[in-house]
Amino acid sequence: MSINHELVEEPIVEVKEKKEQAKWSYSRLSLFERCQRQYFHKYIEELPTPPSNPMRTGRILHRSLEWVLKYGYEPSEAVRFSIYEEGMPGGESFYTLLQMVENALYLVPASPTEIETEIYIYLNTTLGLVRGYIDLLIDDPVNDTLELWDYKSGWQENEASDSKQLALYAWIISELRGAALPSKVIGKLIFPRINSYTEVVFTPSDLENARNWFIRTVMMIAAKSSQIDEWELTSEKKHCETCAFVGRCAAGL
Repeated sequence: MSINHELVEEPIVEVKEKKEQAKWSYSRLSLFERCQRQYFHKYIEELPTPPSNPMRTGRILHRSLEWVLKYGYEPSEAVRFSIYEEGMPGGESFYTLLQMVENALYLVPASPTEIETEIYIYLNTTLGLVRGYIDLLIDDPVNDTLELWDYKSGWQENEASDSKQLALYAWIISELRGAALPSKVIGKLIFPRINSYTEVVFTPSDLENARNWFIRTVMMIAAKSSQIDEWELTSEKKHCETCAFVGRCAAGL
């Protein structure tokens, strides 16, 4: 794969943060796309955001899978310990959470060349540090492939080809590995609640688009002032359902 590395090597725009070097993640950038006002409350005003039930379910799923794959726990043990640490999310039960973990484990290859879980990746760019966690990384040099998995705990199946998160992580990996990047990079979205998955084989164009999305979104954020009126409210009311700040918007704060 031939990738454009200019973002890492040459300055593009100066991005200033009040306290430290800018740190960007997919969740932070996608929140700005979803609702600028929610971004303002969370990252500019730094208001606390208590975890929602879906967030807690996702944490239990990810932690349980990590403990099984990395430390050798039995799935039931891992789920019980995760529930003990996180608390039982509303609408869930031990058995539904265990079933999700077992469904996800069933998809893991029996003897991959190399498998790693909860891999922290980061890249220093002229726009700041971009970082994230890859839920599962399967490296197969024999077949010259690399797979990036992302677990989703919801009910809706989405196409991996539409996932900006997977594409962003693939771009970061391409920058980190350079010429050592396998010729075939695969992204997978795993939906253990409905026992399914979708996948995409990334092209150089996909990685370039992820890079450009990162640049464009960061520059849009950098162009905003600290005045709340500049940060637009979402037009998709479904985003308000799980927002911790919906009361502030309703009250006109």
